[in-house]
Amino acid sequence: MSENQFYPFEEFKLMYDSAEKVTDRRIDLNKFNYSICTAIFLAIAFLWNWSLTNTKYTFAGIFVVMLFSGMAVIFTFYWIRQIKDYKLLNSAKFKVMNAMAKEVFFKSDEKIQV
Repeated sequence: MSENQFYPFEEFKLMYDSAEKVTDRRIDLNKFNYSICTAIFLAIAFLWNWSLTNTKYTFAGIFVVMLFSGMAVIFTFYWIRQIKDYKLLNSAKFKVMNAMAKEVFFKSDEKIQV
């Protein structure tokens, strides 16, 4: 942002709407990730219960449960990373908006020439 640069309110509003869309995408992604995470944990619970009731397949069941648990850990790591990335993106957008806010003018305002 250069010094003495003025921004119309519509441009500021566009930045605000863009930040809101990022928040909405993050919420939608969290809902999707929560569904996937819940499905993985339900699969782990089902397989664990199945392996305990079928003693013939206990080793295979425990192996698959460990595999799914590893997938859950990796998935959770990427989910946390996505949340951090969205936070950084929104922080940068709000930093720009805060700098713009000092120089916003409305249509009724006259631009001040310096």
